Amino acid sequence: MRIFSLTIVFIFATLKICFAELEIKETKFNFGEVEEKNIVEHVFTVRNISKTPVEILSVTPDCGCTVADFSKRIGPGETGYVKLVFDTKGYKGKVAKSAVVRTTDENKKEFILVLEGQIKVPIDVSSKNILFYGQDTKGQKKVITIKAQKNEQLNLKFLRNSLEGKISYVLKEEVKGREYKLELVCLEGPEADFFGEISFSTNYKEEPELKIMVRKMAHKR
Repeated sequence: MRIFSLTIVFIFATLKICFAELEIKETKFNFGEVEEKNIVEHVFTVRNISKTPVEILSVTPDCGCTVADFSKRIGPGETGYVKLVFDTKGYKGKVAKSAVVRTTDENKKEFILVLEGQIKVPIDVSSKNILFYGQDTKGQKKVITIKAQKNEQLNLKFLRNSLEGKISYVLKEEVKGREYKLELVCLEGPEADFFGEISFSTNYKEEPELKIMVRKMAHKR
């Protein structure tokens, strides 16, 4: 009976080491604080601690702003990688970007890697994309808050309004050199459909031109 038990243990141990198994020590990386428009990248390491090759079948980021490169096959005892690259353009504040990794490891068929951190912008705009829609668009107002994020005072000067006659604007300086309110008013009724921009020049070299994109969608009854 003892010999039989030892044989079973030996067979089980032999089968166990044949399973593919990955060791992942880090699944989340904080890149700290970076300026907007910078490219952030990080390499996550994955080690094959089994005696069977492991394949990374796919790495799927959660948005088009993140791309990935990775080891397709990791031999026994070898270390592979998953590299994530994140373009911070258009983002601000605290962000987290993830990617789903699929492998041939039975215990880790799928796991998630995360890049997170803080994105600094020279000018904080509550919204750069404005939509007017509905039955009562004529006279409808949208208010945008524009705040300086640098110590240097922010100066805004009107450049152009491609929607002259369709959208009017009023720019008010709420706090000198620090905060502005931009009020947009739609001059068209529900049947109108247009797209354009209102632009201002700034004294910040990081963002010399501030564009507010405005869309009006016709209301279909």
